[in-house]
Amino acid sequence: MAWVEKRREGWIARWYIDGVTTSGTRKTQSKYFKFEHDAKQFARHHGTPRQYGMGAYEVIERLQASIGGSRKKLTPVVSGYARELVESDNSLARGTRDGYLAVIRNHVEGTKLGSMRMGDATPQDCRTFWGSITPKKTYQRGGDGAKGNVFRLMAKAFNSAVADGIRPDSPWAMARIKRPSKNRAVPIEPMSIDQIEELAEAASSERNRLAILVGGLCGLRGGEVGGLRVRDIDAAKCRLSIIQAVVRDRGGKHIGLPKGGKQRTITIPCSLSTELVNFVKGRPKSDRVFETPDDGLVSHTEFNKWVKRAAKNVGDESIHAHLLRHACASILIDASANPREVQEYLGHSNVQTTLNLYAHLFDRAGTNLAEKMEALRGDYRQRVAALAIA
Repeated sequence: MAWVEKRREGWIARWYIDGVTTSGTRKTQSKYFKFEHDAKQFARHHGTPRQYGMGAYEVIERLQASIGGSRKKLTPVVSGYARELVESDNSLARGTRDGYLAVIRNHVEGTKLGSMRMGDATPQDCRTFWGSITPKKTYQRGGDGAKGNVFRLMAKAFNSAVADGIRPDSPWAMARIKRPSKNRAVPIEPMSIDQIEELAEAASSERNRLAILVGGLCGLRGGEVGGLRVRDIDAAKCRLSIIQAVVRDRGGKHIGLPKGGKQRTITIPCSLSTELVNFVKGRPKSDRVFETPDDGLVSHTEFNKWVKRAAKNVGDESIHAHLLRHACASILIDASANPREVQEYLGHSNVQTTLNLYAHLFDRAGTNLAEKMEALRGDYRQRVAALAIA
């Protein structure tokens, strides 16, 4: 019999094995898991076999031998197993779950590996599958984001299959597939503050104009722009509090936390703060600053449409909503903000994300600092020369 116990930050699945301890109690073995769901799933597959002193494979082999079949035919299909794993994992955020399900639909289902039984997959099958993966979204000109999601999903699925007793090992790990780099393939070339202002002036309404300025000068994500409330504007201190965001998933649009649950308060240009206060004047503090004409929620999708419409008016249709966020990062770095300050301002989960995205911009900031040091050295030499003359 197997059971699950809570242990500090994780969970332990424990089961009986043959033999007794020196104190006369039955011997047990255990396996640690980070999440309760994984521990229970492991225990469920190890409970019945252990009651009879047999391993999971022994039971399956005996059952199959009685009907003349192969143990492998009982194992689930790779794509179906991965889908069930993702849908049943309550520890995943909605966005992460939907992202994994999109990976299954776009990259796993319909492929040779995705249609295979878990027990039949080999390392070579995994390598062939990996070589066929190509990102479908190219407009961001980023790194291997899509392949990174595929890598994490497949590693998770095969590791779980091992924990469930479906396989003795992971063919994904045995294939020694290299994890994709998080660095972007093409460095971000952000907009200047002049371009942000021109884009905002080309917007079709005052609402859209201010939303674009908030995105470009404050670095808010599209959903964070939509989640901004009247009470989140502090005109006296020229601050914005990013407390919530509009989240879009298969269930539609709803109010949630900012990405990664990272709430923050930032200081913004006072001129922009004044414009926002005038825009919402007379409205209840609970009102959202930006809404659709039918008082609907503004997600990244709606915000991006506003940006694309303005971009068409200025004759540069390559501009999209997230480029405004990159522009804000560039402005901060040009103002000599350090990586930690940029991370906190933009709400990145960790400073490494900031460096992965904007390392080349920090290099440029380093050049500016060197020029300042050169000027200080020049000033020192002039003062020394003046003393020598005196």
